Amino acid sequence: MQWPVGCLFQSMIDRFLLLLAGVLVAGLVGFFLLYVSALALLTTIALVLGLIATLALGFWAGLNSTGEAAAKAGNKALQVINTAGEVTFLPEVPAVMMKRDTGLRIVTGAASHK
Repeated sequence: MQWPVGCLFQSMIDRFLLLLAGVLVAGLVGFFLLYVSALALLTTIALVLGLIATLALGFWAGLNSTGEAAAKAGNKALQVINTAGEVTFLPEVPAVMMKRDTGLRIVTGAASHK
């Protein structure tokens, strides 16, 4: 019994490599699409973790600050009331030069006619 002409060794290897190349291209495209969608998820997770870390470090720095005695919650003698009902542990900053002349004027009405 003889093999058909289309089933020669060289043509069978060519068909196998063609199928393998198709599977490889489909796998690469699928992997790329999964990779891109995973990048969006990983970016969101990294941003949320960064915000949480920033908040936690700021809170930790506020609790462990040694330079400011007024920042301690147990020191109630240094409370300053800046405005009506606003209690803070920070020193009072006087309001100086609250109104500034910028040189800009508000134009009201239509343009003036000569």
